[in-house]
Amino acid sequence: KRTKIRHKLYDNYINIHLRTGDVFRKMHNNKYVIPLSYYDKIIKYLKKNNINNKNLLIISGWHYNMNDKDGKQSKKKSLKYIEDIKNLFEKNGYNVTTRLNEDPDEDFIIMSNSKYFVQSGGGYSRLIGKIIKYNDNTVINEDTIK
Repeated sequence: KRTKIRHKLYDNYINIHLRTGDVFRKMHNNKYVIPLSYYDKIIKYLKKNNINNKNLLIISGWHYNMNDKDGKQSKKKSLKYIEDIKNLFEKNGYNVTTRLNEDPDEDFIIMSNSKYFVQSGGGYSRLIGKIIKYNDNTVINEDTIK
């Protein structure tokens, strides 16, 4: 019911959620930060399955204090990670837009209205994936790209 016209601006995009921010504080055994090789596989999956939409939205943000020493390093690593993924898709012909540190409820609504949703690690992304499936749209994750 909260979906408005502004939330549907990206409904026909390939929408990618990236878990960033605090997860870069503890890089050992980190299940949230997915390697770039995963996104190479995503690109191959899109091509193989004739998903020809070239508009892509990357959504990410951080919800913890990023002003202390560790936070500033985490923010720097987060921005580098986002930029690396953006560059990878742009090199493969995608028009990439980013939505960073916006209202997480608004992000949730935008991603839940996705026709194509690339899932990342964590419960937030899994929950969005469930909504996408419920709406008979496409969730792309480790299971679908095998």
